[in-house]
Amino acid sequence: MDQERAAKLLLRCLIGYSAVAVVAFGPATVQSENAMAAHVAACDAEHKPGTQERAYCRSGGPSIWDGAPKAIFWPFWLSYTIARNL
Repeated sequence: MDQERAAKLLLRCLIGYSAVAVVAFGPATVQSENAMAAHVAACDAEHKPGTQERAYCRSGGPSIWDGAPKAIFWPFWLSYTIARNL
């Protein structure tokens, strides 16, 4: 395999990987939003309104921004999601 064919193959792989990352971003972000909502609901149920513990609990949980790393590292996220749902 010459360098030009190897470069074309690498470019195709990068394009394919990036395309799947774009497609995975939506479901990954929705999963992160759902996890964040569940965490906030648990904190609200566990701690009294206006307390330091409640604020600390809510700030330490999942974030909607967790969808971006999940999409970038989509093979790992997809593998984990499949394994968790088995």
